[in-house]
Amino acid sequence: MLKKTPLAILVAILIMVFAIPASASSRSVSHNTGRAATAYWTQIDGTAYGTTPFGNVHIGYLYAYEMTSGQAWVYAYITDFDCPVGAEPGWGHGEEGGCDYVGERYGDSNGMALSLDRKLSKGTLTGQMQVYGGTHGEFAPIATVPVNITFAGEGGLAKSTSTYRWNDGASSYSGRYTSQYRNAVVSGNIGAMGFDPSLSGGTLESLKSFDM
Repeated sequence: MLKKTPLAILVAILIMVFAIPASASSRSVSHNTGRAATAYWTQIDGTAYGTTPFGNVHIGYLYAYEMTSGQAWVYAYITDFDCPVGAEPGWGHGEEGGCDYVGERYGDSNGMALSLDRKLSKGTLTGQMQVYGGTHGEFAPIATVPVNITFAGEGGLAKSTSTYRWNDGASSYSGRYTSQYRNAVVSGNIGAMGFDPSLSGGTLESLKSFDM
């Protein structure tokens, strides 16, 4: 049976600093701030096994990062399974849960509207997302779907911090990343798909980084 506890979500902020030192003492410093929202879900269609091309159980994840004020870059992926009625996927592509692994679909958008309040207590994500599907690593556009998600923060704020240090022999690099986040209840839809409260969740985040 699929575990009902939320999946561990690891959000990576990739910041590349390109610097050509004029001398050994040259230094490049970068400060970045941002906000983000995530959603994760399992959708059980309730249709019979073998009757739909994308299966009848779908496990998905969506990440939205605010690139400019109110505008977000969005990435999503969905893993599809075909299951007998009452069965749920396991972790090894679903076979041990009595289900067949069907495939994966991906979605992205570079201009979706993201609104988060300063206290990370609520947010919305709206717009259009292109969805891709296929096999053997060859993914072709299959649909453009509307996205309308509401995030309702729950519980207290949490904070995480990470640091790195690296030296390639010619230059040294270091940085510090901090994230303040709150869990959220998600509602709304992605295309025809909704969110079952017992099989979905999300987070609202504010992010800061310092690289040198």
